[in-house]
Amino acid sequence: MQPIQSISIPQPCHENWNQMTPVEQGRHCNVCRKTVTDFTVMSNNEIINYFTEHTNTCGRFDSHQLASVNNHLELQDKPKFSWKRAALAAAITSLFATTEASAQETVGEIAVSQSFNTVKKMSTGDTVKYNTIKGKVLDDSKLPVPGAQIKIPGTALGAFTDVNGNFQLKTPSNIQIFTVCYIGMQTEKIAIDSNLTGAYNIGMKALSGQLGGAVAVVRVNKVPFYKMWWYKLKRAF
Repeated sequence: MQPIQSISIPQPCHENWNQMTPVEQGRHCNVCRKTVTDFTVMSNNEIINYFTEHTNTCGRFDSHQLASVNNHLELQDKPKFSWKRAALAAAITSLFATTEASAQETVGEIAVSQSFNTVKKMSTGDTVKYNTIKGKVLDDSKLPVPGAQIKIPGTALGAFTDVNGNFQLKTPSNIQIFTVCYIGMQTEKIAIDSNLTGAYNIGMKALSGQLGGAVAVVRVNKVPFYKMWWYKLKRAF
């Protein structure tokens, strides 16, 4: 079965968990006639291993778990350095360079004309000054939160944290606040400190409560590395 990219509950179930019939690994829902697996007692790795082997599952989660599991999956999917891949990439890049050099060979005399224009300094008048804000977003367990949205309220300016939870955003100097959002977590409103010379360290808290329903699993359709480069090589010719 293909690796998991993310899990979610698109349409949460509102049936009362306490009124369901206890069964192994969860409870049986008499309304939908399905077993609802209790994932609140499982670790991130146990949840991921479960969905690696199972499909079409109803589950019960603590509200923060989905964000934590998807965070874990995002970190697992971070590309790892491979000497074999680097060597193969270097060999193919060298082949492209040789092909391009051969294609650039010409016969005969080439006349080259150049023109030089004098660049005049222009007055731009009043310009908007910008500052760069940067920082790191962590969850309750002090783990990075990749994919958290950094946004300037009332504008189209924004950015997302990388796999290490880091972000950087250029903003007008008159902006005073920015927000940090992530599914399953409380939105944080951060005041911009003009005297801050370093990075913002932002902690996010999970929303309280529990979530249940049919679990949607997005799986990764990965193409082998050698096939990807062979496809690019064929397109070059």
